Amino acid sequence: MFAVDLPYSKDKFVIPVITFKDIFNLSRLRYDNNTLGFVATLDNILKFSHLNVVDKFFILLKIKQFFVNDTITLTVNEKTVNVLLSNLITNLCELTNKHQVIQHGQYTIELDLPQHFLTQQSFSDIYESVVHSIAVGSQKFDLNSCSIEDKRSLLELLPPTFMPYIKKFVMDESHKVTLFSTNNDSLDSNNLTVNFITSQPYEFIYLLFSDYDLHSCREILFSLSKRMNSETILQSTVNDVTSYMTLYNDEIKQQNNSGNTGIGI
Repeated sequence: MFAVDLPYSKDKFVIPVITFKDIFNLSRLRYDNNTLGFVATLDNILKFSHLNVVDKFFILLKIKQFFVNDTITLTVNEKTVNVLLSNLITNLCELTNKHQVIQHGQYTIELDLPQHFLTQQSFSDIYESVVHSIAVGSQKFDLNSCSIEDKRSLLELLPPTFMPYIKKFVMDESHKVTLFSTNNDSLDSNNLTVNFITSQPYEFIYLLFSDYDLHSCREILFSLSKRMNSETILQSTVNDVTSYMTLYNDEIKQQNNSGNTGIGI
């Protein structure tokens, strides 16, 4: 486990150890295209459902950087480029706080970036996702702790005068952050921009761990189970599993070079 300073809330967060089993489970959900299950599993593993999408995004970049590697492969203008996550993280930290308080009569609302990753399936909830609380007089309702039904019931109580403010907040271009810029001879100048009130952050996170798809996870588990207990492999970090695979492949090469193609135990 290690602690990080979150860029948006400015809080500290302790990132737990991410095991190969966690990556394996996420790869199954990616294979099944289970977007809602993927998001729910991330929340369950990391216990960060109370954070907003910027801080969650930052944590997942740090996990990839710390437990897997510091690069991500992107396709820009039909060309493949490896990008350092450390550069993306630096750019992400430049996003400023977007919290707003709007008051009309006895009603007060708080607007901010969503707590949950928006997916293509949940994108219709975009306006609901940015309203975090409603106060009527002295009574305040935390919408992030309400059920979907209760949240919608409370939002229906708002006077129509609030909707222009909510729409303006959603359409604000400052919710975008440029994570990566290409500006060299081999690639046309292009920006990778992520808007945190769209499904773009989720789509990027979905790609983040694509190095470990279901097939590669199964292949790793099958190969290493010849040397160690499967549960030991699943409870290891991805860095450890990568080291195990390097040792295993080196051993196979040595055996082939010596003319011994059998697999010893």
